[in-house]
Amino acid sequence: MIRLSASIKKEFLLLSRDVHALLVLFIMPAIFILIMSFAMQDGLSSQGKISITISLINLDQSNHSEQLIKNLMSIDQFRWDQLSPESLESQKQALLADKVHFVVVIEKGFADDFTIMEEYPDDSDDNKQNSMTLWIGPSVKLQTRMLMEATINQVYLQTKLNHEFGNLQLFGEEREESDDTLNNIDLANQKILKTRYISQGKQEIIPSAVQQSVPAWLIFSMFFVVIPVSSTFIREKQQGTFIRLSTMNIPIHVIFIGKIIPYFLINQIQLIAMILVGMYVVPFIGGDTLTLGDSIAGLVVMSSAVSFAALGFALLISVITQTTEQANTLGGLSNIILAAIGGIMVPKFIMPPVMQQLTIVSPMSWGLEGFLDIFLRHGHITQVLPEATALLIFGILAIILAIWRFRVNIVG
Repeated sequence: MIRLSASIKKEFLLLSRDVHALLVLFIMPAIFILIMSFAMQDGLSSQGKISITISLINLDQSNHSEQLIKNLMSIDQFRWDQLSPESLESQKQALLADKVHFVVVIEKGFADDFTIMEEYPDDSDDNKQNSMTLWIGPSVKLQTRMLMEATINQVYLQTKLNHEFGNLQLFGEEREESDDTLNNIDLANQKILKTRYISQGKQEIIPSAVQQSVPAWLIFSMFFVVIPVSSTFIREKQQGTFIRLSTMNIPIHVIFIGKIIPYFLINQIQLIAMILVGMYVVPFIGGDTLTLGDSIAGLVVMSSAVSFAALGFALLISVITQTTEQANTLGGLSNIILAAIGGIMVPKFIMPPVMQQLTIVSPMSWGLEGFLDIFLRHGHITQVLPEATALLIFGILAIILAIWRFRVNIVG
């Protein structure tokens, strides 16, 4: 019994001296829980607003269109913003920048649709002008788009029925109107809303699911280079390789460059492999085909910048940990937290506004925005230079700090 007690005491003493183990066991999971709880609270809460920003622009300026806007804004689960007709072009740019997710435009002639019930428009008339246009940001996923379309169509139908029959409740109460009447209204409603995705060029490009998912998981996988980098680095440190190299007057920066170049090439192979999967494997099993956007140069710049930032982070983790287990655990959990903050695991527009501002601290967020500029927004190299520059600065600072710590701890 005494031996068992001593053995247990020894383990607790060893654990208390292992700061990295305590960090992994308690601090990291607590941080992750806080981040994910706050990030998803609006999307899962029945009381909070969903952080989807919708601009309303009324080109019709009629009583009917004003009533529709009033009914839309009464749905307080979304964030509505009524703007002047002159702001349409600026709102399209806001869509491209992900500052706004939807722009609902009530077109001129909207009030003409509110006709006498007996005068139904001919549903076979393909030249009938749409009464509303829903502009959609390129990063908006299909499920969110369908939710918004259903919401607008439902509110429109409610507004039209109220106009014809008074304060009629469409859902949850009995209706005295005939099914034929409601069916005719619904048929007219089918051509009310036209959806359009915003893009850099003149041609409308509808983003696919693979376009939206590949950039996020590509960045996530590139940052996991921390595991092989730290494993080989610590193994060499334990074997005394770095001390022998220092006695041979090998400069520290040469040692670090020798670490960076091979794994930089591996990151680029990752990029090519995942692109090939999206272009050929995914459509082969029935999914959508990945397209590369309009700027191969921009894609190369972003891939290089993300890789450099990931390698700088990996080298920093390698020099501040003592064992391979510590490095793998700390690096892996750090990547998960950076991914949660940066919008990799949870789309940014689902997060509360405070969390959306917090994404700026994660280099994965900068990489994601740059890749989305290429894959979804069909931007060019000039659009990704700010994100690429930020990633390069992050990588340089991480490497400088890693070299300083390496010189202090190993070279002496």
